[in-house]
Amino acid sequence: MSNLTQMQHDLFAPTNVAAMACMPLAPKLIAHSWPYPSLSGEDSARSSLSQSAHFVEVIAMTIKRANAKVMTDAEVKALLPVDWLHALGRWAHATLAQWQGEQHGIHVEYVSHGDGGHHWQYRVAPEGAE
Repeated sequence: MSNLTQMQHDLFAPTNVAAMACMPLAPKLIAHSWPYPSLSGEDSARSSLSQSAHFVEVIAMTIKRANAKVMTDAEVKALLPVDWLHALGRWAHATLAQWQGEQHGIHVEYVSHGDGGHHWQYRVAPEGAE
C-alpha cells in the first residue's frame, strides 16, 4: 500500500469513524395510545425505544468510542449519553444480541459467574477480522 493509501485507510478505520461520528440525540417520547398490557402509554413508548435499532446504534457507538479492549454491559451503560438514560428511565440497558454486535464489528460474549450471576462482555473486532 502506498503511503497516501495507508493514510486514507487509517483515516476511515472503524475506530476513527466511531470517534468522529455524532451520537444521535434521544427522540422525544410520544405516549402510546394503545399501551402494552399493564404498562402506561409512556412506559410502552420507553419499552419500544429500548428495543429499537436506533438505540442499538447508540449502544454500539458507545462501545466503539470507549476504545477499550473489553467492556461489560454495566460499563457500557455507565457511558451511555445522559439524554438516552433520561428518556428510557427504568428501560435503559446496554445489552446487544450477538447478531446485533456482529453488524457493528463487536464480539458479544455471555460470561457466567460461579455464583449463578452473569454479565455480557463486548470486544471490538480488529479491523479486517470477521
